[in-house]
Amino acid sequence: MKYQLVGIRNQDHANKLFNQIKQLPNKEQIHLNEEELEIEVEDITCYENLQRLLSYEKVGLKSLDYHEHEHQHSQEHNHSHDHSHDVDFTSGSQAVRNMMLVFGINIVFSVLEAIFGLLFNSASILADAVHDFGDALSIGLAWFFQKISLKGSDSTFSYGYKRYSLLGALITSVVLLVGSAVMIIHSGEKLMNPEPVNYQGMLILAIFAIIANGVSAWIISKGSSHNESILSLHLLEDVLGWVGVLVVSVVLHFTDWYFLDPLLSIGIALFILYKTIPEFMKVVRLFLQAVPDNIDSKKLREEIQNIDNINGLSHFHLWSLDGEAHMMSMTISTTSDSVQTHEQIKNEVRHILSENDIAHSNIEIVYDPYNILNSK
Repeated sequence: MKYQLVGIRNQDHANKLFNQIKQLPNKEQIHLNEEELEIEVEDITCYENLQRLLSYEKVGLKSLDYHEHEHQHSQEHNHSHDHSHDVDFTSGSQAVRNMMLVFGINIVFSVLEAIFGLLFNSASILADAVHDFGDALSIGLAWFFQKISLKGSDSTFSYGYKRYSLLGALITSVVLLVGSAVMIIHSGEKLMNPEPVNYQGMLILAIFAIIANGVSAWIISKGSSHNESILSLHLLEDVLGWVGVLVVSVVLHFTDWYFLDPLLSIGIALFILYKTIPEFMKVVRLFLQAVPDNIDSKKLREEIQNIDNINGLSHFHLWSLDGEAHMMSMTISTTSDSVQTHEQIKNEVRHILSENDIAHSNIEIVYDPYNILNSK
């Protein structure tokens, strides 16, 4: 059987686990692909030993044979919750260089936008300055906090530093929400009393902005990571925003419709709010330890309750550290006092959890000979 290792936290954890796997009995029947985090087991005894080790290290196994059969019509999995194949602990240097270069371009240009927006009396340029500053902040914080989040657990943070990646997203969202609200208020006043703007300056700046954002998108698009792909699409959205500024500046060259500038500013700000509010709410839900959106907790509970020898299930808690690393704890009652049965129950539960990308679980089993704790 072929499996995906789920829940490896960082490179140090991976190295430690790989070394432990290589020390297992009958290791020649275990084939480990460290790069893809895949493992193939030929013997049932080896599988049981591997399960004990992974249970101890809070790492799950997701059956690849099952998923390949279920999705044989597709070249890749379409599950939105499947993050396993995106794990790459060693190849981030080029992505970091790309992100920092784009960060530099965006932060410098957003400052220039703010300055020229004030000089040209253009609300739409100021709105784009807020947008581009938010982009630069997103890139910078993503890089900074992502590096921190890869640190392992210690005496202060027993779960590790994964939630630092959420902190960057939260700060960026708040900056964008506040900035957009300020721009809507400011532009609303200008819409009621339109003022002349320097449309020649707007035109020149729009051309430079389209070039700067286009170059940034091109640099990021050369990367292969999921984050770089998302950033590339986001930067292309910025290019479209500046195309709007370019069009308005051309229109103002032939007309005196100065209301178009604050109107475009409000449109850009509303677009930012439209994109930011769902992300903000998602981060808030994670901080409040809500059940991950991609997991049906009711269905998961029913699936676990249907396992043989489980009579009761309580303290069923499911949450996520950062939107990808999911955690779970539960208490199970059973009428069996057999250690072997208890281990079998835990293995079946862990298998179900691994299929839902829940690698870290705490399963407590209570011996209930008279079945007084039955919650089915």
